[in-house]
Amino acid sequence: MEFQSDDQAWYDVKVSRNDDILTVKYVNFSEEFNETFHVGKFKTIDKVNDFKRRFRQSSVQLQDQDCHKIFQGKTVCASYNFNNGEVKFFDAMVVEVLNEKHKVGEEEEECSCTYVLKWHDGSLEGERTFAKISDICLTPPGNRVDPSLAAFLKIAMERIDKGSLRCEVAGHEEPNTASLESNPVLNIEAYFMKLRRQRKNRFAVRTTEGRVNGRCKRFQKKQIVDKLGFIM
Repeated sequence: MEFQSDDQAWYDVKVSRNDDILTVKYVNFSEEFNETFHVGKFKTIDKVNDFKRRFRQSSVQLQDQDCHKIFQGKTVCASYNFNNGEVKFFDAMVVEVLNEKHKVGEEEEECSCTYVLKWHDGSLEGERTFAKISDICLTPPGNRVDPSLAAFLKIAMERIDKGSLRCEVAGHEEPNTASLESNPVLNIEAYFMKLRRQRKNRFAVRTTEGRVNGRCKRFQKKQIVDKLGFIM
């Protein structure tokens, strides 16, 4: 299979899973280039799906006699030779086909056609360059997934689903009112309501307007302290 690395180039890889960890091993590279991914890295379903799209079946190198499979508008995976000697494969679209007569030998056919590619990814994104048949690969149709990768993706999805469920349950918990009931400041209102029920004359301790007959009935601070049990 192929894997699209952080440089957006495609590499042949092998994958292995150890519990919650997936290891991506680059073919023809030393172990120091291996990458590991933990299920805990993925916080949303979209992130898991994005990671899945970075894997696909290995692209197949085209042969000279296959040039008829390449046409304008087709997406291919093609190699590009950088000035530093690196050769990397990126996705590109064929924007023009310059057909040439093939050279036919006794045993093989040699394609002389030239293709103009517009690169989709990497440092070449948006640029147009020329390519030959030997530079171009086609990605097989279908979406066959490696068993180790499939198991890893399933675990990641399940962890996210469980996390979402816990959040929903926590969001529906009944609010804790114990602290409100024991708050002595809020009990002042209850104290005055009790006084209104027990009043023995026409003077109200507290009214909507705050005054009765032009003046408020006042209580000494010590009286309130004695009844409430704390200092206001």
